Amino acid sequence: MFSLLLVVLIIGNFYAAYSGYKQGLIIAEDMLVERLMEKHNLLSKELEQRVIHNKHIFVEETLYQFFREGQLVTQSDNALNEAWLAPQSGLGFLAFKGHRWRSYSHPTNGGELLVAERYDTYINVLERLLVSAVTPLIWMIPIVAIAILLIIKIGFKPLATMASLLEKRSDTDFSSIHIERPTRELSVVIQSLNQLLSKLGAAFDREQRFASYAAHELRSPITSMKLSLHNLGSSAELKHNSSFQALEQNVDRMQNTIDQLLLLAKIGDEQALIKREKIPLYDLAANLIGELYNRIERRQQSIELLGEELFIYGNRFALEGAIHNLIDNAIKYTPVGGDIKVEIKQQSQNVLIQIEDSGPGIPEADRQRVFERFYRVGADRHSSGVKGTGLGLSIVAQCLYAHAGKVELSESKELGGLCVCLCLPVGEAI
Repeated sequence: MFSLLLVVLIIGNFYAAYSGYKQGLIIAEDMLVERLMEKHNLLSKELEQRVIHNKHIFVEETLYQFFREGQLVTQSDNALNEAWLAPQSGLGFLAFKGHRWRSYSHPTNGGELLVAERYDTYINVLERLLVSAVTPLIWMIPIVAIAILLIIKIGFKPLATMASLLEKRSDTDFSSIHIERPTRELSVVIQSLNQLLSKLGAAFDREQRFASYAAHELRSPITSMKLSLHNLGSSAELKHNSSFQALEQNVDRMQNTIDQLLLLAKIGDEQALIKREKIPLYDLAANLIGELYNRIERRQQSIELLGEELFIYGNRFALEGAIHNLIDNAIKYTPVGGDIKVEIKQQSQNVLIQIEDSGPGIPEADRQRVFERFYRVGADRHSSGVKGTGLGLSIVAQCLYAHAGKVELSESKELGGLCVCLCLPVGEAI
């Protein structure tokens, strides 16, 4: 905005200076022509009275010649006796003595009287006067530009303060904005924005409470159902019944969904993520693999943990949830007898956690959408046959956002399945 105003100011000033210069030249030309006509009239009267004073009337910058029947009759001392000066009636220009002259010729006393005046000297003096008049306008540009900049800076200070406050606050902070001495126009904007933030905050709280309450309330009946199914599973008649097995799978899936919703609600709670500590990532990943190893063994899969002990400052609960989900996904989607690899390595000021598997992977077209809540690749109609909740990668994305990190999905060059790479800044102790 300031640049645009400065450009307009410069163009306006130069246009005004140029217009003034051109107008000054026109006025000067009119004045010169008027002077020539006045001198012509004065000389005409002296020629009539035959009392012309050719040595005293004009200074060096002015000359005259009087012709009758094409012959030079009289002239000023500074005008040479040259026939080529024979004039044509009216205004014109002459080149004489290496200078340019403005001339005026008109019939009088039975002849033709020519009066000429140094044009270049007159115009040079005029140009110097005009330049001296225009120069202050040009010098005013930086002064006015600085003044405009200060006015804009002072006028937009409340707006800059509001922008800074909005930039620093997190996505889950819906508290009202307060600015000291805002302008009248900005007060209206702040009031409307605070109303909008209040409505968004209330909607966000309702969503968080609903997910948390629903998950908590559903946990008890699900636990009871699993206990009942476990007891029923001891019966030989039901143990190999396909309907009973499908029921067990659906209950397990429901419990997984509830656990994921609870985890997502906690990771989305900003207050819960304030606590940061020094976390040994290799040790964390090893513990999570140990917790899930029974499932890995049942599916006859092999898992490899590579790297060295690296530390970051972060929220242990959120990082455990994210890495647990990624390893859990790798186990679910890797076929029986498949391979999984977890690697932790340093990259500049960041730590990379890379999890690869030999499963079906994720098509490139779906790699952005899988971070949306409840989005499932191909609606779970893929070669693995596993039905997911669509929440696992949402939890990972939420965790990475809370730690100012990023996640990338690609195809594993070594195992052929999915490669998930988490990039986390080392951070500092809080």
